[in-house]
Amino acid sequence: MKVDSWSPNTAETAPMEKRSSKPFGFESVKDIVADQLQTIAETIGNKAKSPEAQPDVARYSKHASELLGQSADYVREFDYTEAKDRVQEYVKKSPGWSLLIAGAAGLILGALLRRR
Repeated sequence: MKVDSWSPNTAETAPMEKRSSKPFGFESVKDIVADQLQTIAETIGNKAKSPEAQPDVARYSKHASELLGQSADYVREFDYTEAKDRVQEYVKKSPGWSLLIAGAAGLILGALLRRR
């Protein structure tokens, strides 16, 4: 009987080893959303600095730009596995409230989607 002496090609398996427990698609979506938020923040910030911007509008635009930039940073740093673990822990501690929250969310989503 012949024994296969196959060994994996490390070049082919390297990308699999580098992956964490996070799905690759989720990471790319996070990057896309964060990049878009950052782009919008920069655009609003540039418009706020323009000479033809009204002072009140420029002030609010600058504030909105800062908030969008912070949102982009938050999205980049968001760890969904940690959030999932926190939700699971909450569900274990208080299953009644969890069911109530899930039911209310389902009713609200159902009402919103039914109107379309």
